[in-house]
Amino acid sequence: MLKAVIFDFDGVIADTEPLHYRSTSEVLERYDLSITKEDFYGNYLGYSDHDFFEIYKNKYPKQLAAMEVETLMEQKSKAHLELIKGLDCVIKGIPQFIQTLLTNNLPVAICSGGRRLEIEQILLTGHLLKFFDIIVSADEVEVGKPDPQGFLLTLQLLTLNHPGRSIEADECVVIEDSRWGIEAAKKAGMRTVAITTSYSADELSMAHMVVDSVSELSIEDLQKLCKKS
Repeated sequence: MLKAVIFDFDGVIADTEPLHYRSTSEVLERYDLSITKEDFYGNYLGYSDHDFFEIYKNKYPKQLAAMEVETLMEQKSKAHLELIKGLDCVIKGIPQFIQTLLTNNLPVAICSGGRRLEIEQILLTGHLLKFFDIIVSADEVEVGKPDPQGFLLTLQLLTLNHPGRSIEADECVVIEDSRWGIEAAKKAGMRTVAITTSYSADELSMAHMVVDSVSELSIEDLQKLCKKS
């Protein structure tokens, strides 16, 4: 039985993946480093900023040896916040879809590898912040996707926020745009819908369902996913 819907943020609620590439590139350029769009999307898109810069610090010790991962993260976050300032980048159809879920008494939450301040700024600009009591960002977990920690924490918070309503992992549908997120959600025991914002349907075929847009989804579609064994 469908009891909750959990959204990834970047590439699902907001069209911000290209902006993350730009802000990441901007920081790397300060240290005479670069990353191609193909490399970023193919190998790093699903990682948190912490995990990305930790990998790059180990990969390029000469250029980044003197820099703390947290410092690189803050530089990237500052650059990203400048890019999204006042920008309404909410993906078409998302507000209506969220409203449909809430009208049907389905709790919604966000589980993202992004930073909380960045997520909240975009939600505020797009007039969506009021709909999300539960936001689990990279700031709340020790290990990012594809580890399931974020989704398991989201499930705990959903249960706490809805006393008297038992919510199990397989009663949650997760909407994601990357293989990292899909893998994490499946490890948590949840059902997955992939949106082809950032990757092709073939690249997201490990999801239980793949669509091009949330406008293709109905409550009935999500309910059917939770009925499958």
